[in-house]
Amino acid sequence: MNAAIYARYSSDAQNPRSLDDQVNECRDFAARRDLSVSDEHIFRDAALSGSDSRRPEYLRLKQYAVQGKFANIIVDDLSRLGRDIAESAIVFRELSELGVTLLAVADGIDTSNPSAKIPYYFKGIMNEMFLDDMRAKIVRGLKGQVLRGYSAGGRVYGYQTRQILDPSGATDKFGRPKRLGCEIQIYPDQAKVVKQIFEMKASGYGYRSIADHLNRLGVPSPHAGCGRRSGFWSRSTLRAMVHQRKYLGDWTWSKTRWVKRSQGAKRVKKTKPVSEWVPYKCEALRIISNEIWDKIHSKRSGVWRPRAGPRGHYLLSGVLKCDRCGASVVAQNSGRSSVYLCGGYRNGGTSVCSNNQRISRFVLEKKLCDELNLVLTDPEVLEELARQTK
Repeated sequence: MNAAIYARYSSDAQNPRSLDDQVNECRDFAARRDLSVSDEHIFRDAALSGSDSRRPEYLRLKQYAVQGKFANIIVDDLSRLGRDIAESAIVFRELSELGVTLLAVADGIDTSNPSAKIPYYFKGIMNEMFLDDMRAKIVRGLKGQVLRGYSAGGRVYGYQTRQILDPSGATDKFGRPKRLGCEIQIYPDQAKVVKQIFEMKASGYGYRSIADHLNRLGVPSPHAGCGRRSGFWSRSTLRAMVHQRKYLGDWTWSKTRWVKRSQGAKRVKKTKPVSEWVPYKCEALRIISNEIWDKIHSKRSGVWRPRAGPRGHYLLSGVLKCDRCGASVVAQNSGRSSVYLCGGYRNGGTSVCSNNQRISRFVLEKKLCDELNLVLTDPEVLEELARQTK
């Protein structure tokens, strides 16, 4: 009988060879059961959480199962398949309806057995509780570091960290000097840029003008050298910085949490009750004075918050690229006008891209839809689409 193997590990910090080890265990198990596994039916998700039901190879595994390409799915243990009990229940029902057997090597679970439902759901609950317990321990540890004046992780432009080693000379289990934590310090060169940004904003300059000025001077942005992230200053980067209270020396921690609204949905950030915040203020970490902060924010009522609700998503969002700088073409709305224009020019000014051309969103979308309509009504195209979707 044909079988598939699914392997996964959760974090970049884990050894990628874990996938090979899982696959080898599953192959040995398949050999003992006289099950054949082709290379095409080995699915691997690297550095992805088991709570994420949108893992690419996991979704492809389920798609192949629906198409009847194998009768069994082998995993090293059920936690590799996922750590969300709701998703686990859905998978159990779907595979049962398809007649596909799930085999967990380490757990000894075989869903072809009528009594497998009890250990399957019990193990699923344990796998989800493992995440909850691990999350609680991590939060507890980070809270302790914050209260001791150490960094809880994350990077803020204008600051740097310095490792603080145990003065007793103690070592960890690998023989390395034991680290107590990372002390947060002001990074003088970046702090000057932060002050310049706030002073320009307080003097009436707009975010786009400030971005253009910094880009012309060649000042590295917070995202410079971060993979695909732009190395240029942009309006969104500056807006976030101007509302960053850490520059006032207010490093209050644990103000927000991430919540997954529904099965398979993306996580959204929610503000915690003030009673759950971990207050920590340090004048030694102040870069911006209250006077400049108040001058910038006094024109606004209340506290600034990120845009509520989902961002606008237009027909060509993420599809078009500027032929001069390669930046994404974005939509911009002003009154009744809605246009597409180069995101590099829009966010960073002419120092990033000189392409200031604007195209009506409705005209461009209509032209594209008309062209697609001609193509998709072609009988040969329809026949090919029908053939590929069988």
